[in-house]
Amino acid sequence: MVTALLLLLIVITALLAVPDFRTAVADRLGLSGIVIRFVGEAPPELPPPAPHEAIGYLGRQLSSSEARTEVDFSILVPATAVLGEPDRVYVGFGRSEEPIVTLVYRDSDELPESEFTGVGALLTQFRASTSRELIEKGLYAKGIFPDTTLTSVTVSGAPGYWIEGAAHMLVYEVSSGETFTDELRLAGNVLLWERGDMTYRLESELTMETAIEIAESLVPVETDAVGTD
Repeated sequence: MVTALLLLLIVITALLAVPDFRTAVADRLGLSGIVIRFVGEAPPELPPPAPHEAIGYLGRQLSSSEARTEVDFSILVPATAVLGEPDRVYVGFGRSEEPIVTLVYRDSDELPESEFTGVGALLTQFRASTSRELIEKGLYAKGIFPDTTLTSVTVSGAPGYWIEGAAHMLVYEVSSGETFTDELRLAGNVLLWERGDMTYRLESELTMETAIEIAESLVPVETDAVGTD
């Protein structure tokens, strides 16, 4: 039986409101709200989504100025030639009602399109505390042998992790009144890291070195033009 690595960027459970449990979770992997577990077998692959559904639910599309009024933290954008100001900005809220900001970047000559999202890159940022609404669920095998790797990295001296190889699943729980929906899709290369009390997630087809360079370049949003197209 194949042993698959299950990475939970976690989440959505009352247990994380308990300080001792929350600390134990963070200590397992070194990042707030992330835990590694092993499962007995790989989950089945998902069918490819329709192009307009590839990204999944990210929340409401807003301008950068509107997004800043929805969150109590600074929204950061990369300052590199590959990634700069995003093409779209989304703010979503999950079970904890804590905001999750996602910046969407179209593909370009330097930013290849992801087969999983249909865009060049997704940069997600949220406060690393209590419950979380993103789950990196199942670094699993395509076929017989696990071929997804999890590598410990540092980003500006802070801990981080790089996921590369076979696709894994991303689950995003979203709130709509009193109902919750699991939005599940496949994800590719992902860089996870901390900066202060924030956790960041960059999903793209870029190399680990380029992703880390982008992560280390983050600066506050300074224009209201972002996300208005």
